[in-house]
Amino acid sequence: MSRHSEPYQETKVDLAPPDIIGTLPPIDGGEENLLLKDAWLHPLRIKFPIWSEPAPQSGFFDIVQLFFGRGSDPVHERQLEGPITDTELWLEVPAKELNEGVHVLYYRLLPWNGSTPRECRHVNVTIDKSPPILAADSKLIFPPEVLPPNKLTAHYLEGDDLLRAGIRAYSGPKPGDAITWYWDRSSSGATVGGTKVLTVQDFDKPLTLDITGDWIREQGDGDRYAWYRVTDRAGNTSGQSAVQKLDVAAQPTRGFYRLQKL
Repeated sequence: MSRHSEPYQETKVDLAPPDIIGTLPPIDGGEENLLLKDAWLHPLRIKFPIWSEPAPQSGFFDIVQLFFGRGSDPVHERQLEGPITDTELWLEVPAKELNEGVHVLYYRLLPWNGSTPRECRHVNVTIDKSPPILAADSKLIFPPEVLPPNKLTAHYLEGDDLLRAGIRAYSGPKPGDAITWYWDRSSSGATVGGTKVLTVQDFDKPLTLDITGDWIREQGDGDRYAWYRVTDRAGNTSGQSAVQKLDVAAQPTRGFYRLQKL
């Protein structure tokens, strides 16, 4: 049996964790080692520091192996001849192996002197290729009193000076999702009103967006169209939501100005 395929019953787990190139930094409640959108089109490289007692000179070889997923065979293996330099300390997962899902990754060292194999702690790599799918009825949920045939008025905004819109549940919501909402004179316009990035705190209550009175007034009165898209943390973007039309009459009265001054 060849050395690279021999099953090792005893392995020391003492190597440094790998630096996985192209993954996103962790966030509270987020996926572990999430790969950016389209990064899976290319080999996934990992780097690692030199270990203790590497191959000392020419003619002596350390073997490093990379494992990815459930398979028992390495997806990449390299023989490193001593003396080993920092630029040689890398391995790659082939692009064909980068399927959607959560995959276990670790690397192993077969030392030049035949001593006990060593490996790093196993880590997860997350690959998300699927864009969020919005609800069948994906319109923003506005209070009935501002929906046609009613108007969004200055009087309505006098309290909290904001308009709150609900969002129906979409597929696979996660911390780090970014909801970008649009507010435009045209149903096919592209005026971005803002973006809300979800955190773990957003998942213990109904999902909403707050549109400020200042924004509404700055955009003027008349027919306005509101919709949104969702982009997950990996960069996959949903389709556009259904458009909700509003009739805006929010320019303040003189009484509103007096109240603001007080």
